[in-house]
Amino acid sequence: ILDVAAAYPAAHFSLEASGFTLDYLAEHQPEVLEKLMRAVAEGRCEPVGSPYAHMVLTSFPERDCRMALRFGREAWERLGARPKTGWNPEFAWDARVPGLFAGAGYRRLVCDFDSYIQTAADRRLPSLHTSTPEKIDELMPVDPAHPVLHRPVRLPGGIMGVAKTDRLSVRCIKYFQGG
Repeated sequence: ILDVAAAYPAAHFSLEASGFTLDYLAEHQPEVLEKLMRAVAEGRCEPVGSPYAHMVLTSFPERDCRMALRFGREAWERLGARPKTGWNPEFAWDARVPGLFAGAGYRRLVCDFDSYIQTAADRRLPSLHTSTPEKIDELMPVDPAHPVLHRPVRLPGGIMGVAKTDRLSVRCIKYFQGG
């Protein structure tokens, strides 16, 4: 991925890496980490932070979540980067998630649109993560012009939420897998 990005120096991209991933690369694939940090230093790559391990934050006590987010941020900082955007693993959602990321120093959070609108509507549906885009559309129809799909939203704790949706990402994955 980094070699392809380097072939298009005018292109900008973001890349999420957990602290564990960064530490692993430093030990086992330093040349890959060098490419990543070169892209960050050149301003072509925005680093995106997450907990140190790819943990589902809603499954752990708040104290553990805060530590995991701090350790993940410190891994980036050891490399000279300070991510402003956070990635919530598996997009599991409860009311404390935005505050955890805001408390860890993030300004933005990539969040799951489908979880966001369920929370906003105070409605819970079966897991959408493993659903087909068609099933997601059936379970929770949405106006394609919904503003949260196209513009950031202010989340609790003052952090800005930028939504992604499996309605699109699953279709892209299937396309690239030849489906």
